[in-house]
Amino acid sequence: MGSLLDRIEQIAQKEGVKITVLERVIGASKGVLSRAINNKTDIQAKWIQSIVENYPLYSSRWLLTGCGEMLRDERPADEGIIVRHQPGMVVQNQDIPVFEMQGISTLSAIINKEQKPRSYLSLPHLPKCDGAIMMHGDRMSPELKSGDLVIFRRVKDLRQGIVFGNIYIVTFEIDGVEHIMVRYVEESGEADTVRLVGGNDKYAMEVPKDAIKEAAIIAASIRYRVGAMQ
Repeated sequence: MGSLLDRIEQIAQKEGVKITVLERVIGASKGVLSRAINNKTDIQAKWIQSIVENYPLYSSRWLLTGCGEMLRDERPADEGIIVRHQPGMVVQNQDIPVFEMQGISTLSAIINKEQKPRSYLSLPHLPKCDGAIMMHGDRMSPELKSGDLVIFRRVKDLRQGIVFGNIYIVTFEIDGVEHIMVRYVEESGEADTVRLVGGNDKYAMEVPKDAIKEAAIIAASIRYRVGAMQ
């Protein structure tokens, strides 16, 4: 049956994310869950409650006791849309421009509105955001899948503003060719490079830090569940 901490690890595995990502989603400081897992110590009830609230697909009964099924039978109350956002200064209401990513080679082309927004998305209670794009391809699956709408906030200081373990839209240049990708940005073990990682290490690559021209953190994502709305 395992422990509560074992089941938290199972949720992270099922979601295809690291424990550090789960910590950010529930608003906990880095290490709150990972230290408890490594040291086999208890966690505060508020973090358990936050897991239940942020991951409504998982049974709270299963999480607390290990009894029953891992996944809930009923659909969550959001009627087919899942929103996961990073902690930050919340804006009560904002209209977020939605851009078409296909054919765009740099993030600045979106940020500077060289391309006209195809529409606007109105969402409350999110950090201040610069725009949204539709995901294409499944290299970030299962965390982000093709068709997901990702909402981003530009990183103004590339040296200090990138926090390893988060998902970013990254523009970088290799051999004179510019690329734009949505990836986890992680430490590489080398001082002058970073790792850009997809949904698994199959889609990992190392990039020189000075090759990165622009970055924007994914502040939120929305997934439409086909068939959820009748």
